[in-house]
Amino acid sequence: MKNIDDKTFPFFSIVRLLVLSLILCTTIFLRQEVLGSETAVKIYALLALSFFISLVTVVHWQDVQRVKFFVPCQILYDILLTSYLIFLTGIDESIFLFLYAVNIIIAAITYQLYGSLIVSGISGVVYAAIYYVNKDTSTQSQFYTLFYNELFFLLTALLSGQFMDAIKKQKFLIDEQNREVSRLRILTNRLINNIPVGVLQIDKNDDVIAVNSTCLELLNLDKLPSTETKYYHLVKELEGARGDWFKLSHEERLTKKFEIIDASGELRLLSLQIVPMPDNDSRKSSVNGDNQRTELILVIQDISKISRLEERLSLESKLAAVGQLAAGIAHEIRTPLAAISGSIETLVKNIETKNPDDQKLIEISLKEIYRLDTLIKDFLNFVKPTKDKIENICVEDTIQEVVTVAKNIKFKNTEVEYKLNFRGRSYISGDVERLKQILLNLVNNAIEAADQPKLLLIISTRIEKNNVRIIVEDNGPGIPEKIRRKIFDPFFTTKKSGTGLGLATVGQIVKTHSGFIQTLPKRDGACFEILFPKVNEKDQQVS
Repeated sequence: MKNIDDKTFPFFSIVRLLVLSLILCTTIFLRQEVLGSETAVKIYALLALSFFISLVTVVHWQDVQRVKFFVPCQILYDILLTSYLIFLTGIDESIFLFLYAVNIIIAAITYQLYGSLIVSGISGVVYAAIYYVNKDTSTQSQFYTLFYNELFFLLTALLSGQFMDAIKKQKFLIDEQNREVSRLRILTNRLINNIPVGVLQIDKNDDVIAVNSTCLELLNLDKLPSTETKYYHLVKELEGARGDWFKLSHEERLTKKFEIIDASGELRLLSLQIVPMPDNDSRKSSVNGDNQRTELILVIQDISKISRLEERLSLESKLAAVGQLAAGIAHEIRTPLAAISGSIETLVKNIETKNPDDQKLIEISLKEIYRLDTLIKDFLNFVKPTKDKIENICVEDTIQEVVTVAKNIKFKNTEVEYKLNFRGRSYISGDVERLKQILLNLVNNAIEAADQPKLLLIISTRIEKNNVRIIVEDNGPGIPEKIRRKIFDPFFTTKKSGTGLGLATVGQIVKTHSGFIQTLPKRDGACFEILFPKVNEKDQQVS
């Protein structure tokens, strides 16, 4: 039998004290006249000693429980104490016979079935010995009395032991379930807090119940406020989302997005999904968008990078398709156009015309042929922008040259202020003239789109581990969201006289230089970001 544990030991000792107190009260109740003065004194002395020992063990139970086999010895002492009390008070007249059952039950509580059977066996042997000494077991009635008492001990041991075994088994199952629940709760919390998706749970009153660490990071929070907080106090852009969500179509819910400014001041694009958690009675009405309140889970995800990647893939796909078409068209048109131009020039030399209108028509024809030839050249530059001279280019020096050139260009209604924000000197490999073409195109577009007398143009560079980042931004009217995805498409233009190949050609040049260009969300003005592979430090020498 294994030693009793720390939690059961005090209980065991307290039960013993209660039993001893019961014996003492019973002895006093029987009075001296029944037991005799000599017997009563012995019982009082024995109970007082046992009570004192039990009280000491309860007070110092932390020390006592470390004593090996203390509890079995204590139970054996109780069996002997019970047997002596029965011996003193008489086999037939003793009212202490029930204490054997108490000892057996205590053993069952402490050691379950095996303990109760062992205590039952010891009690039976000791009781039989006392009975044999005091009674004549050869008579049938006395034998039956001994047999019934022994059977009583055995049945008490079996019932109490099996009952405690069942309780122990149930306790083990409950403990296992509690451990599994705790393990699952810990696993769930770890999963929820480590998934790259923000999870925000709100109650029926729109108060935040729980939020995972990813959501706190997305919302620029260190921790959730301790007081009751409405979800739209954390994210002002989501105010009214509960009411609006159920009015949206399925397609609109899949594409629900909103923008926030992160801790670094950049605008980030987030997606939103709302999952209702209604009660069984309110499931149908809540899902259908009725006014009944229910708990919600708001799933928030940063899709800024995904959105940029989609734009990049879409742009590259369109450029590849239109590029092949443009190459064929440019080749087929340029040859007959040259023949037409040459024929007109020959006719002008060989045929004299004095009619001013005819002369004007010839000039218009040659001018339009020249314009078409220029357009075809733009086609060819868009289809296959070449890198005529490959060299290591200092990005900052090239930007300085472009700004110097741009300052000398006069625009009718706009005064331009240039601000350069460089962080060191960075180098890329490519054609410097093509890089200038990219920057001049972006600068000219910003100035031509300006609708205010003064325009601020900021050109910044950032040196990263493997890339050089160029950012061109202004405080102009900006790019509307509905056309932001189209600005790099060939032939798309908002200008009256534009061909729609300017930014498309810029995109192709950047791609030819193994770079990437995109627009960044900005509340005031437009912002273009260009990434080029950085040249290794040992190769950072301008050719």
